[in-house]
Amino acid sequence: MIFASTNFPENLDAALRRPGRFGVDVKFDFATHEQAMDIYKHFYAPSPHILEEVKCPIPPSTSIDPAKARIDDEAEHFATVIKEADIKVSIATIQGFLLLYKREPEMVQAKVGEWAAGIRVEQFLVIEEEKAVAKTVEQGSKKKADRQVAGIGKDGMRVIEEKQKLIGDEAP
Repeated sequence: MIFASTNFPENLDAALRRPGRFGVDVKFDFATHEQAMDIYKHFYAPSPHILEEVKCPIPPSTSIDPAKARIDDEAEHFATVIKEADIKVSIATIQGFLLLYKREPEMVQAKVGEWAAGIRVEQFLVIEEEKAVAKTVEQGSKKKADRQVAGIGKDGMRVIEEKQKLIGDEAP
């Protein structure tokens, strides 16, 4: 089997896209609420041998397992913070954040809001940069577009600060 990956399948040569070259196209999209919960559970669910060490029987029903119920609640909170931040993140991005605190789920719970707000700001800046470039390119000046891209960081931060003053301490 041969695997190929691209973020821009439309840019592939026609010879690569014709029938018989690649049999299956799989799109890896942004993480869903359920996927965010599942990866959190995967990272922080207590393993059976840990439960045995603390002499905690492993019940057949997950609904009466207090450790599992706690992890389920934490996973729901984690995924909800991401969803409410209205950000688009990949599973790899979530995994990268969880790896920062791989043995500290309490730190994940404490920092997930700050992390999501930071990503939201980054995504806002990218959108603003894309809009500025598109507008400038439409006006026909490539040099002006390059200068505008270089300066969007300061302008973007100014817009963010103004919005934060209007709505409080929340990120845009």
